[in-house]
Amino acid sequence: VNGSSKDFRIQFYDEHIQLYKIEKLMPPSNITVNCDEIKKDCIVQWQRPQISHSNKDKCFKYEINMKDKVRGISSPTFNINTYVCTYQYTCHTFQRFNTRRKYLLKMRTAGSACLMSSAWGEWSAPVEFGK
Repeated sequence: VNGSSKDFRIQFYDEHIQLYKIEKLMPPSNITVNCDEIKKDCIVQWQRPQISHSNKDKCFKYEINMKDKVRGISSPTFNINTYVCTYQYTCHTFQRFNTRRKYLLKMRTAGSACLMSSAWGEWSAPVEFGK
């Protein structure tokens, strides 16, 4: 702010705002879960949120929450280790506890580095998987 007055001195005010500190990250998109019935493991695959100033996978961290669809019992929310599985997709593999149940999976994102907010964003819409 800058201005002038014949009666009062108006002091100059300038503040540098680092928008990345207040940015709220969107949840991952295009989330899919594919399970192998023989190995009893599942691969969750997603696209990282789109932001204007970084396109690096290392800049993000993720949390997953799984819920038994019938019983409504949630597993503890946990941070996950990720790997790049295909072009533009990130993956995580986990052991499936009960291959005869349906589950709902939700994910959310926070910044891990790269001048990004470390606050957790909103949860994704639930993705159903299982029998």
